[in-house]
Amino acid sequence: MASLVELVSDLGSVVLLEAADGAELWARRLGRCRRLLDLRVIPASQGERCGLPLVLIIGGTNVGKSTLVNALSREVLSRASPLARGTKQPVVAAHESDRQALDQSPPVPGWPLQPSTGPDAPLQPLDTPATLLATHHHDALRGVVLLDSPDIDSDYQLNHVAAADLLLVADMVLFVTTPEKYNDQLCLDTLREAMDLRKHVLVVLNKTTGADAARVHDDLCDVCEAMAPGSNSPLEIVEVPLVPDATDPRLL
Repeated sequence: MASLVELVSDLGSVVLLEAADGAELWARRLGRCRRLLDLRVIPASQGERCGLPLVLIIGGTNVGKSTLVNALSREVLSRASPLARGTKQPVVAAHESDRQALDQSPPVPGWPLQPSTGPDAPLQPLDTPATLLATHHHDALRGVVLLDSPDIDSDYQLNHVAAADLLLVADMVLFVTTPEKYNDQLCLDTLREAMDLRKHVLVVLNKTTGADAARVHDDLCDVCEAMAPGSNSPLEIVEVPLVPDATDPRLL
């Protein structure tokens, strides 16, 4: 633990010259190292890291993230909004039997868990860092925690921080996108970040059918190959023509 304290201190004392080549890139990497220490390394060393696998659902506005979470959990935990940037708070969706484990070791250090008051709760803007805990009773997801991220292209600055922190703590990433959003630069940057972090990434290509799905699938494969040429872990892409109702048994 002492060596970790020294590492945190050393990283905190690093100062980059703004005019130096690549200063912005290295500043971003330095910030990521500091957050990784705070969110994963130090909690793990103290036995405080959440022991349940964390699956992050992330993507741009109106791609179907909350709808996917609801469908997987078979309950409406987060209201899907037709308005842009509807989800404004990160949601921790977990089986009721896992509540005690999450209370003891919250999945995102520094983001206290607050019980969700209902499906409309995630639509309210954040004032301070917090995550909403919404529980379900779908036994197939017992022991697995879903993290529903705010939109990565949200207007709320705290949501950008939330999405970045969720990406760091996640064990697996379900990157949800659509034919309209998949090639947006911010979406591609987030996908690249997940791959840089060596996350197991599954792309959920939502709202796609027929020839359009095949075109976007091939295009996205080319984009991802350019991001990580020759990767030993090729990106997996799942096409979803339409996410059904949350209680539809055909989903799983």
